[in-house]
Amino acid sequence: MNNSEIWLKAILIEGDRLLVNNNENEKLMCGLFKTDRQILWDNTQKRIIFEYTFSLVVNKAINWLKEMRKTDSSKKQEIDEFLSHMPTAKEVRDMLEHDIDYLNNEGNKQKRFVHNIKKKGLKIKLDTSTPLILSDNYLIGGKLDVLKTIKKTEELLAKIGK
Repeated sequence: MNNSEIWLKAILIEGDRLLVNNNENEKLMCGLFKTDRQILWDNTQKRIIFEYTFSLVVNKAINWLKEMRKTDSSKKQEIDEFLSHMPTAKEVRDMLEHDIDYLNNEGNKQKRFVHNIKKKGLKIKLDTSTPLILSDNYLIGGKLDVLKTIKKTEELLAKIGK
């Protein structure tokens, strides 16, 4: 399980970096008029980087789990359950990877790049490169749920980890 475990742990590492950055941004926003705008901009840039790397490691973990499932049928149920919570992870990673194509209306799944979502009674039109952050939800592009991914990763590691 070595490679699967490496990339599952990477989800936790990158997820933690992303959540720490989000908490810093929330604190900065609370003191917006007192905050150095350069610090806020720097944290926003970090958020974009951390979201992208989070999507990369999630996709890498998924790929290695699929390989593991082929060679170790005893873990198939746990892996399938984890994967069932990540239906858009590859799509988010692909769209972030090829964001210039999508912003130029040349993406492979262009019609899915901008989409409508409903959360907490709100109807929001969002593109996949934009996060939706609401108290207990952090969705990259409105599709990849950071908190749920971290939780499911911890559960999977507890079940199949060493």
